[in-house]
Amino acid sequence: MPRVVLTYGTFDLFHIGHLNLLQRARALGDYLVVGVSTDAFNAEKGKETIISFADRLDIVRSLRCVDEAIPEISWDQKPGDVRRFNVDTLVMGDDWTGKFDHLKDSCKVIYLPRTQDISSTNLKLLMSKLGEAHIEELKKALDIIASIVHSFGQRKGSMDSGAARRGLESGGKLRPGTVPPFMAPSVPEEYPAELEGLNKKAEPMRASGGRP
Repeated sequence: MPRVVLTYGTFDLFHIGHLNLLQRARALGDYLVVGVSTDAFNAEKGKETIISFADRLDIVRSLRCVDEAIPEISWDQKPGDVRRFNVDTLVMGDDWTGKFDHLKDSCKVIYLPRTQDISSTNLKLLMSKLGEAHIEELKKALDIIASIVHSFGQRKGSMDSGAARRGLESGGKLRPGTVPPFMAPSVPEEYPAELEGLNKKAEPMRASGGRP
């Protein structure tokens, strides 16, 4: 009979801490069921999510370590889920230590340590500190990077055969230190100037520790 492990969470802004906990939970049994808090239940808990419940549920259920994902709609559903799935072990983060000990009569209850220095709360706090101007600069930088990548992709498909032959030894091998033309992307002249401008604008932000 498979050992069923059950855990719950909001899993907003899914990050490595979430993945670590789910993988460790799965390692405690043969079948992992994950309850994902609905938007309505989070509102009841006083939490506001950035990612919708439907998307958070899809993200969790798509993980290799997760066998089944279900909605978590209330505090009271845990005992029913334990019976419904014939749960062997309930796993929660150690910030909930002691809160679910009343279920120890029905299954094992294990509190796993969280991954340090990463949480959805911290990510939201960091995002809230970014001013609108900084966000616009970040978008501009990403647009420049995307254009460079696009330019590189175009050149990769149009290799100069003559230059390529000059870089080849007999037998079709490249001479040492020779780079095929398609590996050297052409960067429009305005890009370095744009990037330099962004670097200069970023200096006051770096000097102030990232504060606007």
